[in-house]
Amino acid sequence: MANKPTYEELEQRVKELGQAEFRRKQAEEVLRENEEKIQAILDASPDVIHLIDINGILLTSKQELCKNSGLRDR
Repeated sequence: MANKPTYEELEQRVKELGQAEFRRKQAEEVLRENEEKIQAILDASPDVIHLIDINGILLTSKQELCKNSGLRDR
């Protein structure tokens, strides 16, 4: 049977989980900001640009084009 963790070990684990959650939230914020930048570039471009994944799934496109064509990005 496994030994029960000590209070200090549990306290350390809670601290580690809190730090991991903080890093995850930071990464999500950076990702959101990057997605907004990419969308702004696509929308500002006079050209038609589509971002398609390796399986041929439309990831994003110029928003105005999507509205006019009935396409939806993810």
